Amino acid sequence: MEEKERQFLEAVKKEFDKSGGANGIDHNVYDPILKMPLAEKQEFFKRLIREKKIIQINHLNGISFTLPK
Repeated sequence: MEEKERQFLEAVKKEFDKSGGANGIDHNVYDPILKMPLAEKQEFFKRLIREKKIIQINHLNGISFTLPK
């Protein structure tokens, strides 16, 4: 799990640096990295949000994740 978390956080940081925190990554980016069933992904995201490693952005077309500012 640590390897998947590291890869996921690297992808989030790359997008954060590119957009200045305005945009997050969505399922098109993190699905190939995580390769988990939906229930596991939800628990994974909840844990990272609880640990304040990422934040969730809710927008009209769905959700994405970015780093806290």
